[in-house]
Amino acid sequence: MHHPAMNPLPPVAFGWPMSTYEDYSRASPRYDETRVAVGTEIVLGAIAAGPVPLAGAAVLDAACGTGSYAAVLAPRVGSLSMLDADEGMLSVARRKLTPSRGSTAALAACRSSPSRTRPSMR
Repeated sequence: MHHPAMNPLPPVAFGWPMSTYEDYSRASPRYDETRVAVGTEIVLGAIAAGPVPLAGAAVLDAACGTGSYAAVLAPRVGSLSMLDADEGMLSVARRKLTPSRGSTAALAACRSSPSRTRPSMR
């Protein structure tokens, strides 16, 4: 049986607040005014170091937010799928990537961790 103390954070799902600090739906139109995608070259390097050539890589941007990272990745990878639990954020991301070949976007939320215990930090 799962005990709430095992996961101190509230579940992230439709109907649950995404953050106690920010209303993402309300913030989404202006979200990028105060944030930039940092380290995109590191992300691209990590994907390129994988077993599939960068131009053929299928990338999932989970919790894509407004798509700042996705906008950099999409023209360089084979296909890109974006997921976010907030429709406002996802709508901004969709506009950034239109029209982009091989890009898809879907409203989705992570409801729970596949593990019932915390991972080891060794």
